[in-house]
Amino acid sequence: MTSDAAKKKILEVERMAEMERQKRQKELEAKNIEEEANKRIEELVAKRVEEELERRRDEIEAEVMRRVEEAKKIMEAKMMEEMERRKKEQQEEIDRREVRILLLLLQIRIPNTDSGVRPDRHPQKLILEDDYFFLE
Repeated sequence: MTSDAAKKKILEVERMAEMERQKRQKELEAKNIEEEANKRIEELVAKRVEEELERRRDEIEAEVMRRVEEAKKIMEAKMMEEMERRKKEQQEEIDRREVRILLLLLQIRIPNTDSGVRPDRHPQKLILEDDYFFLE
């Protein structure tokens, strides 16, 4: 190879290397531009969301309060139902006890043979067992 051919070859290699370096530089710049654009877009979106939330704050707060009040009403209604159910159960238990007491009092008043009832007749007694009454 002649020195002119060698010089041309070296110049060609250097030119190709420079072109490759410029290509990488352009790709890096393009990547940086894209990243910067994405960053700006994200900032703009975040800013718009914040502005929209600020603009709708009163509306959002009113909706939250409406839902809270609705949930409170439901809970209060369920609590009232439960209290009424328990009150009814307690009243039923009180009524059962009163009936037991009345029946026991009636048993005490049933005359026995010492009180002038004919001896050939047996008085009947009411027996209370587990909220049921039996004649004996």
